[in-house]
Amino acid sequence: MGGGILLIRKVCVFMEKENNRNDKCNKCNKFNNRVKYILLVLFGSAFICAAFFIKYMFYSEPYEGYDMTDYVALPDYGEIIEANSSDNMTDEEKSDILQEIIIQTEILNYPEKETAKWKKLYDEYYRGLAEDYQAEDFTAFISEMLGMSESEYEEFLEAEARHTVAEELCIYSLAEETEVEVSDQEYRQFLNGILEQFNMTEEEFRDSYGKSITEYGEENGIRTQLLKEKVINELFGGKGE
Repeated sequence: MGGGILLIRKVCVFMEKENNRNDKCNKCNKFNNRVKYILLVLFGSAFICAAFFIKYMFYSEPYEGYDMTDYVALPDYGEIIEANSSDNMTDEEKSDILQEIIIQTEILNYPEKETAKWKKLYDEYYRGLAEDYQAEDFTAFISEMLGMSESEYEEFLEAEARHTVAEELCIYSLAEETEVEVSDQEYRQFLNGILEQFNMTEEEFRDSYGKSITEYGEENGIRTQLLKEKVINELFGGKGE
């Protein structure tokens, strides 16, 4: 996990440089900030909050082939935007409005495959954290660090997985309605930008971090974050700074 933390820090630096280089591009800046938010590990006196790790297929978007109407009922998001927006909104304000849309979205069904995937990834993260702390007893670790029993930990994983799936369902449903998507070329170009910033070839990246740049993108949900930014741009149009 030590190499992973170093990788997170380097990517955050990359995002910051991208923000400076694209100072007039709110869309790019917002994406970079949101990815940094997802990657950031917050250290507290009693507990380290989890950075979220996601695993997606490179040439297949999450929820590809899903009939969204079976899983999600969107609210009148146009009305929510109209009631809360202004002509000079910040990126944070746009994100807050999107979160309100997500909150008001009704989840009809949680797809088992995606929910199980998320639950597994969260569990892997916390078990990896326990290894970093050289904890011999995982049950004791979650009791001390999370203040949970084993049964409470299982409930926690399920709740976190469902929360994440709910957000994803909303984003992909909005993307479908607004007819936006992230092409393989766009996704690959962004990953190539990370390699360029690190001044590495794909082979050097794998040797340094034990994973390919594609695997890195899959594990950190970069494609979904790109899509989220496109959805925000489409929903709010020219409103903003």
